[in-house]
Amino acid sequence: MYNKKPIKGKIQVLILLLITLGCKKEIQLSFSEKELTSTDQAEISIIYPEAEGTKDIILKINNELEKTMVKSIAFNKENIQGMVLHDAIKNFNDAYVSFKNNFPENQQKWIANIESEVIYQSNEIITIALNSYIDTGGAHGNDIILLLNFNANSGQRLTNESILECNEALKTLAKTYLIKEFSQETAMENYALEEPFYLPENIGFSEEGLIFLYNRYEGPLGFTEFVIPYDEIDTFLKVQ
Repeated sequence: MYNKKPIKGKIQVLILLLITLGCKKEIQLSFSEKELTSTDQAEISIIYPEAEGTKDIILKINNELEKTMVKSIAFNKENIQGMVLHDAIKNFNDAYVSFKNNFPENQQKWIANIESEVIYQSNEIITIALNSYIDTGGAHGNDIILLLNFNANSGQRLTNESILECNEALKTLAKTYLIKEFSQETAMENYALEEPFYLPENIGFSEEGLIFLYNRYEGPLGFTEFVIPYDEIDTFLKVQ
């Protein structure tokens, strides 16, 4: 003879099990600094954050960051599909060696310098800033800053359109902050009020607010950066 377990008890156990299985899996996400250097041929220095934690999320972030760095450093940008960072470094070095062999009188060393870091991280958003300086012997090197935004829960890279409601009201607000960045407002007038006014390609998150960054090639003013506080731009944000 055995004691039957009450049906009610079985149901309670089943409900508890379903609740446990249904709970959202905790996302683990952190970053460690990695460094790659090479001075045998060209002068190459790359510092970047590597995501660690939940596998499917970190793969997306790390792959996207690597793809961006490869595009920055690879000398032949037409054949970078599937290229990894180590191959891009070799590609850059090989191009420099070929250049030296063809022009032995030119003593200028090629430089590829990439510095990247996480500048903002919340439970929802991650922003990584990537500053690349590439000099292949021209009059001056090419210096570019990129802001990469990611969904912290999926690892998916976010576009500006998925972050912001890019309408005329936002452009008006951004234009106001752009003009504030310059003391010589008269010299700024022709550019700032030029139509159509455009938002920069690089927008990212910070503790103080949303960063708007114009690179050197985006206008005659060189690098321009300003931050719009969240309480002013909140109505335009699609993500928080």
